[in-house]
Amino acid sequence: MAMKLLSNGYSFAKKWLVRSKILLKDLKTYRAQIDEIDKKLIDLFEQRLDIVTNIHKVKKNNDIPIVNELREAEVISQAIYNLNNKTYSDEITEYMKAIIAISRRLQLKSKDTGN
Repeated sequence: MAMKLLSNGYSFAKKWLVRSKILLKDLKTYRAQIDEIDKKLIDLFEQRLDIVTNIHKVKKNNDIPIVNELREAEVISQAIYNLNNKTYSDEITEYMKAIIAISRRLQLKSKDTGN
């Protein structure tokens, strides 16, 4: 009976080890995919911030307020519309609100520094 328990325990451990290696390989693959996407997001985000800086200059030169809640709502609505998987609507709303908040801060920072 003890041998059977040892055999069953060994078999379980071997299966667990094989499964763990497969899971780790899967995680490594997925994480590499995320890293590549993050690189693209960072590049696009930097481009977006450059454009936000240009928008700020236009607003500043024409005495237009930094905050435009109608435009912000439009940006969020467009993001939701562009989603392929609408179950991510709450997440894309939160994501876009964060991007908008960062854009506002950048414009306010530029306003404070005179740029």
